[in-house]
Amino acid sequence: MLTHTVIPSSGQKALPFIGGFPLLGNLPELARDRLSFFQRMARVSDVCGMHFGSFPCVLFNKPEHIQSILVKHAYDFDKGVLNRVLRPVIGDGLLVSEGAVHRYQRKLMAPSFQPGILRIMPRVWARMVNACKRAGRRARSSTWMSK
Repeated sequence: MLTHTVIPSSGQKALPFIGGFPLLGNLPELARDRLSFFQRMARVSDVCGMHFGSFPCVLFNKPEHIQSILVKHAYDFDKGVLNRVLRPVIGDGLLVSEGAVHRYQRKLMAPSFQPGILRIMPRVWARMVNACKRAGRRARSSTWMSK
């Protein structure tokens, strides 16, 4: 598991961080307008740091970086301190699990993410939203997707 900080030498570029508030970090800006915040980070660099409260986080903006981290090297990284803080609150689901538990949970989820299923989902979501509108209700994907 990789959990370390590298101090840049003269040949390395320092990781740019988006400035934030003491203790709150970038949470106020994220709460105000998430899309603008992430667009600003993408303009700063392909790899950019932020603070989620007092926790430093790194955002990777290039698909090949994300592929490398989440697929090729998924089990080379631990989920860090934030994971240990979130686990008691959100449980041991796919988001916070690691190692053998995470591999098992991913295998359980894999059928839902096959290309054939993903192709039909926008039509299914559109029907759900339209049905909710006709009934005068808000579409809540969390309720619908848990069925």
